[in-house]
Order: sequence, then structure tokens, then C-alpha cells
Amino acid sequence: MRPEVSALGSTRHDLLVIGGGILGACLAWDAALRGLKVALVERGELGGATSANSLRIIHGGLRYLVRGDLRRMRESIRERSALLRIAPGLVQPFPVAIPTGIPGYPNRAGLRLGLALNDFLSAGRNRHLVPSRQLPAGRALSAGELTAPCPGLGPLARAGGALWFDALVSRPGQLTRAFVRSATEHGGLLAKYACAERFTSSGGRVLSVAIRDCQSGGFQEVAAEQVILAA
Repeated sequence: MRPEVSALGSTRHDLLVIGGGILGACLAWDAALRGLKVALVERGELGGATSANSLRIIHGGLRYLVRGDLRRMRESIRERSALLRIAPGLVQPFPVAIPTGIPGYPNRAGLRLGLALNDFLSAGRNRHLVPSRQLPAGRALSAGELTAPCPGLGPLARAGGALWFDALVSRPGQLTRAFVRSATEHGGLLAKYACAERFTSSGGRVLSVAIRDCQSGGFQEVAAEQVILAA
């Protein structure tokens, strides 16, 4: 049964999240587990837009290593491990391979150094994970090792490549719904097919949001201490 938009206006919420993709779902879940009064508003189906059309890769921030953003990289590693632990049926280890020697990309020596640093910075990535969920260390690949699983690379595989492991979400919509379901089990409120139409603010702070029921056309003013736009 679809929750009524009018139910959101019966109390002042600690947090109102607008947007029921994976980001909004996780925000609502985290807030609900902390005991906050949280409401989540989604104009369509949960996880039905960007979250359903992403690459589905839960990466450990290897690209942040190139930028020197180690803080964000460590955060990505922790979150990847958490998802591998709490969503065993939806998030799986995923091998990633790239050829070396491509103009504009690191050479073989550079990639080996990057993989070594990645393994060092993610030394605790397999903590609390059962063996089948653990991520092996990255390594260099010979031309033959790269060509076998990736025959379409052709000449690009001549210099060999590099292999590391991230994680893959097999069903992103189901993962999003699982977070929302857990949030509602912990007291969170959900309204689907509900659109945020206008904001009432004072002193640069949003005090309430007018939510329109996309099916009935009715409006409800929803007040909250904090509002997050995750659409």
C-alpha cells in the first residue's frame, strides 16, 4: 500500500530527504538507525532513475589515489567493505582489468606502484568478510593473461595489463529498496509518487517543504529540522 502524503505532516521531522535513489535511501536508513524522525519523499519508484542506470560498480576509490585524495579513498574502501558485508546477495566481488601501455595512461611500472599502494591503503578491506566475499590483492597481468578473458582488446593487450578487485551491485533497485525497508522498520516514513513543489525558508534555512501527491494532486506542508535534496 502506498503511504499517504498527508501522513508526513502529522509531526515535525528531524530530517526530510527528497529523492529515493541509493543516496537518499542510505541517508534515510542511517538517520533512522540513529533514532531520528526521518521522512523520505520520492516522485516515482525507488531507485528508478540514476541509481538504476549506473555502472553498478562499488569502487574502492582507486581513481582518488591518482588525485592524492587519500581521505576520500579510505572512505570508499570502508563503504565498499560494509556493502560486501551487509548485502551478500546483492553486492559481489568484481574483477577489473585494464591494459598497460595506452597513451595517456600509466605505464606498467606506474600501475604496479598504484596497485601496491592500493593494497597497502586497503589492508583492512577483508576484515569481517567471509572468504567468498574477500577481495584479493591486485597484480600485473601478462599479455596472455589479459587476452584470455578480454580477447577483444587485440593489439592493446600486447603490453599486458593490471588487475584489481572492486564490487558490483547485481540488482541496484533491490539494494535501494532494502535500505528503505530497513529505514521504515526503524520508524522512518516513506511517500512515493510525491513531489517537492516549493520550500519555505528563513535566514537561509529551509523550514518546511510543500509536498504534492502526484496522483491525487493534494498538498501537504512538511516541516523538518533539516532537509536534504538527494534527487
